[in-house]
Amino acid sequence: MNLRNALLPALLLALAGCAHQPEVPPAAFGSTQTLSVGQTVRFDDGLSLELERVEDSRCRQGMQCVWAGELAPILQLRGGFVGDKAVKLRLATGSSPAKQQGPYHFTLRQATPEAASVTVNRTRQP
Repeated sequence: MNLRNALLPALLLALAGCAHQPEVPPAAFGSTQTLSVGQTVRFDDGLSLELERVEDSRCRQGMQCVWAGELAPILQLRGGFVGDKAVKLRLATGSSPAKQQGPYHFTLRQATPEAASVTVNRTRQP
């Protein structure tokens, strides 16, 4: 009986930690979303966009480089018209600031080593 009384408060605390978190409203197509590395945003058709990392090939201060380099956010897409299998998409500040993936058009607006601002438009449905 004492063991049950001792476990009951611990069980209640554990269950309290599982309380439902409020859902974040879906992002709107055409709006610019700023994501930190590891952050995900979802759109109303089920598309989720996660900033996996930002590659930084820029010339380091004090170095002499042939090419200035660029910041390249690596995005992971899933859901919506992309499907359940994750798809990686690489945008870049210099070489490829915009790309099409199915009915989605992604435009890189700004990037830092820790974050990226991306506009997502849905151009058509397959």
